[in-house]
Amino acid sequence: MEKITNKGHVLVLPFLVQGHINPMVQFSKRLASRGVKVTILIIESVCKNMPKEFGSIKIESIPHDDSPPENIDKSFAWFFTLVSKNLGAIVNKLSHSEYPVKVLVYDALTNLAIDLAHQVGLKGAAFFTQSCSLSSIYYHMDPQTSEIPLDGSVVSLPSLPLL
Repeated sequence: MEKITNKGHVLVLPFLVQGHINPMVQFSKRLASRGVKVTILIIESVCKNMPKEFGSIKIESIPHDDSPPENIDKSFAWFFTLVSKNLGAIVNKLSHSEYPVKVLVYDALTNLAIDLAHQVGLKGAAFFTQSCSLSSIYYHMDPQTSEIPLDGSVVSLPSLPLL
């Protein structure tokens, strides 16, 4: 186990699906390699399938009684409620360690997490698990209809190849 040289402690909060957890675990490994103490916060049902730690990275589980909803819209509300109920206690528990938590790095998909971070006295930073090209597509979407404006069979966006 490598020695922590930085007094910073980052709490990482991925959304509850594998495609969002993996990139945030990789990011956490990079932070830890720079001497930052990292704790990943994952719901209990997902946490059961993971090791308790990855080297110097700790895993903290969010307890819950019911299983996540199948509907993605309901999953967001369920996840936000679960995190909002438990984040304060988890941050309080970790604040009594040698390295108190200072920052919550949250999945940009869970944009309400910034408000929760501020409520418990943490700074917040969004982490985008999707590629920059997808972010560019979102930027060009019509916010009223959630559709990409198509003029034909080819989609042309600035700085991207033809789609």
